[in-house]
Amino acid sequence: MRILFATPEVSDFIQVGGLAAVSAALPRALCDLADVRVIIPGYPAVLRGLSNLQTVGRCQPFAALPAFDIDLGHTVDGLSYYVVRCPALYERDGTPYADGSGADWCDNNVRFATFSYAAAQLARGLVDKDWSADLVHANDWQCALIPGYLEWHYAHIPTVFTIHNLAYQGVFDRSSLALLGIPEASFNIDGVEFYNRLSFIKAGLVSASHLTTVSQTYAREITTAEFGCGLEGLLRQRADRNQLSGTLNGIDESWDPRTCSSLLQPFGAGDWTERSLNADDVRDQFGLAVSRGPLFALVARLVHRRRRPRDRKRASHRRCRRPDRRHRQGRAAVRRGPAPGAGSRAAVHCRQDRLRRRRGAEDIRRQRLHVDAFALRSVWAEPDVPSASVRCRSATAPAASPRPSSTAKPASCSTMYRRRGSLGASAGPSRLSA
Repeated sequence: MRILFATPEVSDFIQVGGLAAVSAALPRALCDLADVRVIIPGYPAVLRGLSNLQTVGRCQPFAALPAFDIDLGHTVDGLSYYVVRCPALYERDGTPYADGSGADWCDNNVRFATFSYAAAQLARGLVDKDWSADLVHANDWQCALIPGYLEWHYAHIPTVFTIHNLAYQGVFDRSSLALLGIPEASFNIDGVEFYNRLSFIKAGLVSASHLTTVSQTYAREITTAEFGCGLEGLLRQRADRNQLSGTLNGIDESWDPRTCSSLLQPFGAGDWTERSLNADDVRDQFGLAVSRGPLFALVARLVHRRRRPRDRKRASHRRCRRPDRRHRQGRAAVRRGPAPGAGSRAAVHCRQDRLRRRRGAEDIRRQRLHVDAFALRSVWAEPDVPSASVRCRSATAPAASPRPSSTAKPASCSTMYRRRGSLGASAGPSRLSA
């Protein structure tokens, strides 16, 4: 089977959230079972990380989408990457979704429609003459137009669409329809229309052959008014047809603090003296006061989460703005305390490039499990690291199961694409502990 895995980020090159970690691990885990190739926009970090790129095809402009090249490259361990080369859209400073100040790129609709169109054309065999896809796996709203473009161009290729965070939906003005080559006939309640605006994620929810999400718990929650972000009715319909399933995130368990090059001082279980050097290093990086007490870390997304179903329309449209607001509030709270280095006890750094250094320094980790006890960061708990993990679990979250052995294969690696008679059948994954 030939699988095209579409993602807007991957931790091999660039990471904003947990999707990047899944996008790096899952294709590799499936390589023994299928010919898996990843497609990603040509960000500067991707171009720097893949020096052996070869152009395999060029797509001409479509609607208001620009022309672009698609290159093929390979990582050191042999994973194949297709890179969508369009310098005007992707070769920018900042994150994949926002500029250096944290503001969303004003042309994100064109940027990710172009990426989705590129993936659809590649899957159809219209770009790389030596390769086409038997199955496309798209992730989150940035890739959600892929099942739509395949359907609108009458390409009968099965698609899996994974919802990593339903709160981020890619909602744009209705005028984007013509710009992106989306048929006007699809703009209705059973199509891409969402409160008279264009919803990227709804295109994936409607057109994909099967929907998956990051756990069985989240799959149930998003069919409710509290967590459905205005899309619970559609998701209940897909669930009733056995076309929505939860497959627990697989994780990379290869990190070892005894050999990690990101740590100031590698250490093993019980090596408290060496480990304290890492804690002192993190305190210095964060401008925290010198202390002999424990170092606390919080694993959580700094974003507002609505608990009531009212006003879901405005919440869905504005939710992408809220993380930056929470970051500013956190920084403001720290500024009200002592100056860094002068007795400061708390600091906020909104970045992910030093996660491993922090993981090797924390003494107590607080994990917020109110929404989903099996979110990716909640599953990351190293039993071989001498630190305590304090977990705040809601009344609705399931109790944790015993953690499997380190050799157990993550459920998503072996069951994501396994069939039982049809693509819509769910192959119930085994359960990992939180």
